[in-house]
Amino acid sequence: LGAHAVKVTDESIWVLLGENTYWNVPFSYALVELDKETTRIKTFVDLLTLELETDPDGNPNQQSNPVDFEVADDGSVLIANAGCNCLMSWTADAGLSVFHAWDFETDNPVPTSVEIGPEGDIYVGFLTGFPHPEDSSRIERWSDGELVQTYEGLTAVTGLEVTDDGTIYAVEIGETFDPSGGFTPGRVVRVTEDGPETVIDGLTAPFAVEMGPDGQLYVSTNTIGGAD
Repeated sequence: LGAHAVKVTDESIWVLLGENTYWNVPFSYALVELDKETTRIKTFVDLLTLELETDPDGNPNQQSNPVDFEVADDGSVLIANAGCNCLMSWTADAGLSVFHAWDFETDNPVPTSVEIGPEGDIYVGFLTGFPHPEDSSRIERWSDGELVQTYEGLTAVTGLEVTDDGTIYAVEIGETFDPSGGFTPGRVVRVTEDGPETVIDGLTAPFAVEMGPDGQLYVSTNTIGGAD
C-alpha cells in the first residue's frame, strides 16, 4: 500500500509502510529508516510480528495497520497502529514495545495519528470504528505515561498537527458518515477547550495535516479511492 507517512530528520528519511493483503510481502507492516544522503536502509522495524504474537488489544483479528508516527528528539519513535488499537514505541536499544493499547470491545477507538507537543506530551487522535458516529472521536493527551486530558466532540480524526505554540489542528476525514454512502466532505479544525473550530471545510477525503516552515497548513486530500 506504499508509504502511509514520511518524516525527515537531519540525517534520515523515515518511511512508514502500511498493511498489505499478504504477510509475506517484506516491505509492508514496517518502519524503515533511510540514510538521507545515500537512501540506503539504516533501520528496518517489523510492525507485524508483535501483533501476531501478543495481540495488544485482545482482538484476535491479527491486524497491524501502522498509519502515523513521530520521531522524538532523542531518536525514539512512536507509531499509531490502527489495526491493533495501540500506540507502539521503538528505540534502538530496547526495540519495539507497546506504549498503550485500547480495548476494542469498548468504543473501538482506532488510533490514526500521533504528535509530540512542544512540552514533550504525546497527542493521539482516533478514527473510531464503523459506523464512525458523529462527535464520537477524540484526541488524548499523555504526559509521563499517563492520560492527562481528552478533547472530545470530534468525528473520524485521521490527522494531527501540534504547533510550536501548542495549537492543535486535527483532520476529520468526514464530518458525518452514512453507511450506504460513505463519508461526507471532511475538514480541518482547530481544537480548543470549548470544542473544534473549523479552519477549512468541504475537503474530499482529507487525511493528514502538517504545518510547513512558511506557517501554512498542508493537507492531503482525495485519499480514498474513487474520489474526483
